[in-house]
Amino acid sequence: MSALSGSGQPAPAGAVVKVRLSGTLRGCAEAARRLHAVLYVISVSEPYAEAGTSRLVRVYIRARLDLHPAPPPAAAAGGPQ
Repeated sequence: MSALSGSGQPAPAGAVVKVRLSGTLRGCAEAARRLHAVLYVISVSEPYAEAGTSRLVRVYIRARLDLHPAPPPAAAAGGPQ
């Protein structure tokens, strides 16, 4: 049992999780696109610039742990929604 598994039981299908991506705009867009294959993505935020002069951004994703993820929307191919 890992430290994150809690009771050792899987989370119920439909449970909502929040994911924070941090990286380059291109990297975050690609990661968000790939998450559609394993999670039912509810929403993807606009990218938020990291503090200072960094070129990194943050993107926030809300997703459900459904057994059959929905196909990614056409907008996800061009970057975070």
